[in-house]
Formats: sequence, C-alpha cells, structure tokens
Amino acid sequence: MIWFWLCDLLDILAHEFRC
Repeated sequence: MIWFWLCDLLDILAHEFRC
C-alpha cells in the first residue's frame, strides 16, 4: 500500500506527523 510507506516517509521527514 502506497499510503503505508508514504506515511512512514512523512514520519521521518516531519517528526510530528503521526498516522
């Protein structure tokens, strides 16, 4: 699922981002 890795990438780039 694309959203899954995209979510993970966003979490790395923006540490405040949570899925």
